[in-house]
Amino acid sequence: MGFPHDAARKALAKADGDTGRALDRLLSGADDDGDDNTAAASAAAAGDESAVSSQFELTGFVSHKGSSVHCGHYVASVRHGLGDETQWFLINDARVAAQPTPEPEHAYLLFFTRTE
Repeated sequence: MGFPHDAARKALAKADGDTGRALDRLLSGADDDGDDNTAAASAAAAGDESAVSSQFELTGFVSHKGSSVHCGHYVASVRHGLGDETQWFLINDARVAAQPTPEPEHAYLLFFTRTE
């Protein structure tokens, strides 16, 4: 996701290996100042894990369609619904079509929604 390696390692260590909590630390900037006494760290030490623990679900992504970055264009894939009701749609300019097998591994940009 573009975070510096050292920052990712630090966040993962502080989150006891929980990748969701580590991502939340990175996104919230909890470790930006290098001080372990941030509000999130203090809340966690007090037993309030909700201050630093979150779950995220992929809700959309942007991909490039074309043979190179010099030709082609970008399209969006968007999720609608939750659980068994989830459907993915491919948005290509003015066209919208069902997308039975989205491929987020080819995405340039990912969109997540916090679920907790």
